Amino acid sequence: MRGVYTSGVLEAFDEAGLCFDSIVACSAGACAAASYLAGQAWRNRRVYLDFLDGKKLVRFSRLLTGGNVMDIDYFIDDVTLRLCPLDLNALGASESRLHIAVTDWKTGEARYLNNHQDDLLTALRATCALPLFYRSEVRYQGRRYVDGGVADPIPVARALELGATEVVVVLTSSIETRGKRKLRLPGTERLFSSSPALRRALRERHLRYRDAANVLEAPPEGVTIRVVRPTRALPVKRTTTDRELLEQGCDLGKHDGKRSLRVTLSARPTNARSFRLAFCRSRDNQSREY
Repeated sequence: MRGVYTSGVLEAFDEAGLCFDSIVACSAGACAAASYLAGQAWRNRRVYLDFLDGKKLVRFSRLLTGGNVMDIDYFIDDVTLRLCPLDLNALGASESRLHIAVTDWKTGEARYLNNHQDDLLTALRATCALPLFYRSEVRYQGRRYVDGGVADPIPVARALELGATEVVVVLTSSIETRGKRKLRLPGTERLFSSSPALRRALRERHLRYRDAANVLEAPPEGVTIRVVRPTRALPVKRTTTDRELLEQGCDLGKHDGKRSLRVTLSARPTNARSFRLAFCRSRDNQSREY
């Protein structure tokens, strides 16, 4: 649910008429980016406040009945298609390319689906399929996928692989904490998945954060990375569903997005029309703020 902050940042970007060549994103960031590229930046706020609050999406009691803590099927099949429809045609026709990170269940490695070649609803369902919180893998083209944040939680390296020289990274939580290995009781990893490769990816996830932090701190020569992050404590956690807190998180994102534009836009060449954006879910306390 921390993705509500990203939604607010995108509201600010949209109101400024900001365009991007490409967006690389996973999980909630991919969903927010999808609305943005479909010309529906306003939609993200409405989805969070009207359709994901309370017990509509997150309900821990479902564990007792073998259900999903996060009802991703409700989010995709009901919210995205019917209650607050995402304009899939506009998203597919967008000149910007959305690279949606997913994690291959068999190999534990990241793969990237996109809005020009792949089934968008399947891609969004897969990138949100967080192990344990959503019990099923998403099948697509003979493969099984789960949340892209497992293998590539901060997809800045992918943006650089695509040739980006100007990157804007939107971050929402402390990368210092995420960059430390978490100790788990023996045997608990099997609760997350029956795939050995996926369990290894989960076990080594802190290394992906550490690698990304190194890139943010020291970008390659010729690459500019601008980081947008909360200017005060974000009141939203992974499973926060209180409507008031969600709105506060969105408002903070919009405030910080506007704040970042004063530096980002003024620093761009006058003939530059767009640049690349990597959506991420952690913040680097040592990175320069914008």
